[in-house]
Formats: sequence, C-alpha cells, structure tokens
Amino acid sequence: MTRRSYAGAAQATTLASPISASDTTITLASGGGTGYPDGSAGPFVVAIDRGTDDEEKILCLSRSSDVLTVSAVGDRGFDDTTATSHSAGAAVEHTVAAVDIDEPNAHINNASFDHHTQYLNTTRHAAVSHTTDMYAADSVDNDALGPDSVSAAELQDD
Repeated sequence: MTRRSYAGAAQATTLASPISASDTTITLASGGGTGYPDGSAGPFVVAIDRGTDDEEKILCLSRSSDVLTVSAVGDRGFDDTTATSHSAGAAVEHTVAAVDIDEPNAHINNASFDHHTQYLNTTRHAAVSHTTDMYAADSVDNDALGPDSVSAAELQDD
C-alpha cells in the first residue's frame, strides 16, 4: 500500500494545453494548481474529463505551481481507467480513487492483516505471554489473576 496525498482546497481547473496518452507532464490553466497537493506526503490522484467516456484518472507524483508530474506512463489510466489524449480546456479535478476506499475496507474486514506493527505495545505483549506461560505452568491459580485481585494501590508507581 502506498500513502496518497489529499487536499481539501483543490478546485476544479482545466488543462492549459493538450496531452497525449503517454505524456508524463501535465500543465494546468494558470493558477489551476493552487490548493492541489505537492506530492511531499505521497502521490495524489487527478481525474481529467470526469463523467465522460474519456474520463482518465492519473496518479501524480508531484506538483510545482501549475505543472503536474506523473512518475511513469504506467500511472496514466490509474484506477481502472484508460490513458487517453485530452484537449486543452479539458476539466481536471483532484479526486479519490476506488483503491483509496478499498484498501482500508479490506484491512478493516480482514483480521489476519497486521500491517501496523509500529502500534504494538511490546511490554503489554510480553505481559500477555508471561501470563499465558504462568497459566500453562500452573504457577498461579485463577483467583490470583481474577477481577479485583490486585488493588489500585499496588498498581501505582512509587
């Protein structure tokens, strides 16, 4: 999974000049890049000619002023669209892609995914393992680990 960047202030704009299906530099109308992500937090998606037969989503690597850079021709036709030519004046919008919704949905609904090991509390996991080992060795009984078996005073740091 790749983190993608988003900006809430990106307004719809247009192409300043035509592009072919293999262009990796896209020039927006003057001032059109204002509010768009710059790519520093990850690539971002734009849609050209949205809602038409020629709709194309593009994964953009970066933006400098009104110029969008696509890292490779393979990032044209992103999100199950087709790379195609677009005329000057074609509508351009910053958007989300289906993958942006599908990745977290898949992650949430598959308990076997554990991509976020940075959130693991190793102390807590060690304590769980130790408690499991103690149960297995019968070194403590259930009453010793039951509710209210340890007082609040015993849990406080000195």
